[in-house]
Amino acid sequence: MPSIIGGKYKKTKIEVPNKLVRPTSALKREAIFSILESYSLQNSIDIYKNKSIIDVFAGSGLIGLEGVSRGMKKSYFIENNENVFKILKNNCDKICQKDEYEIIFDEAINGIERVFEIEPSVIFIDPPYKKENINLILLKII
Repeated sequence: MPSIIGGKYKKTKIEVPNKLVRPTSALKREAIFSILESYSLQNSIDIYKNKSIIDVFAGSGLIGLEGVSRGMKKSYFIENNENVFKILKNNCDKICQKDEYEIIFDEAINGIERVFEIEPSVIFIDPPYKKENINLILLKII
């Protein structure tokens, strides 16, 4: 069972739906957040304070939950699988306060179009293999 690797919820175990998702490994999550934090320091910006993260194809929610654990104000999760949604909701309830997350139950292409209450500093997109046309999602973001 994977766990949060940084921040105030470090070492908290996260449930993962077997065979429905492929969770981002601890090594990759550490690399992602190290790159983001390095960029933040080099450019004198705070990627956490009063910012949010959007976790598209959220699965178990590991990336968004890492963001909240490290100090982001809110995590937005976009997920459309009903079975995965239930586990994601349980993980969010275990880690976050109610105002620290929002789960958007929709297709990624639709969920990314909404207006997010708290400005995102990170948008993480990790689609299932051969599932989505990532180009359409990226075009909606820009």
